[in-house]
Amino acid sequence: MLQITLGIITSVGGFLEIGSVTTAVQAGASFQYQLLWAILLGTICLIFLVEMSGRLAADVRNAYHRMTGEPYSDYVGTRGLDVRTDLGGLNLSTVPKVFIECGNMRNSADAARLTSPRFRERIAVALAAGFTTFLNSHS
Repeated sequence: MLQITLGIITSVGGFLEIGSVTTAVQAGASFQYQLLWAILLGTICLIFLVEMSGRLAADVRNAYHRMTGEPYSDYVGTRGLDVRTDLGGLNLSTVPKVFIECGNMRNSADAARLTSPRFRERIAVALAAGFTTFLNSHS
């Protein structure tokens, strides 16, 4: 349920920015209700895309936590998940996408782990496991 909620919130938040609103107003003024179907279809597709990104984020987060032993982030978001609508790499995507913060280099304990080849391998295996879980749930 959390992933569906994140998808809906992000899809609405990602659309409500000044460029999209201006474009929609201009199109509405020119074409009135003739393009309403396109907005409805685009919104439905966006909800599905962002909902899938929410599930991908949860799968990657869970695998990362389980396989590395790293705790969930507690300084932003909820249980290590935070919705961002201000990053072009995320909000302009046409496929499910997430960013993951594997550690904080300003934290000496994190920095020590992140400079270890063995720990970086655990990270890679954990990320692969998260992606695999996501892909297997959609095949």
